[in-house]
Amino acid sequence: MTLNFTIFVQICNFWIVCLLLKHLLFKPAVKLLQQEQWAKETLGKKITNQQKVVTKTLAYKEETWKKYQQVFKKSCPQVTTKLFELEEKKEIEPANIPEGDIKEISASIQKVLVKRIEHVH
Repeated sequence: MTLNFTIFVQICNFWIVCLLLKHLLFKPAVKLLQQEQWAKETLGKKITNQQKVVTKTLAYKEETWKKYQQVFKKSCPQVTTKLFELEEKKEIEPANIPEGDIKEISASIQKVLVKRIEHVH
């Protein structure tokens, strides 16, 4: 069997192409993927750290809010919600005012209102 020179050249070309692809394409691609993975991991760590800080501050705010509520309850005056306590419901009866008194009262009220309205303008 005779070895052909072209087979030897093809083998050399194959190894040259493999080395070029390895150094020019594969190594930079792998390095870029590793950098992206590292960036994702560091970003994930930063996010978890920020979440811990946020939960701590929320817990602190909740505690202070509860303290302020307790202080407010202690220092706030007690206000009763019942304004009127009626034991029995009584119907209000209309007052018996004589007709002449009603006319006098309405006339005097009318005079007072007219005087007040005159001073408005």
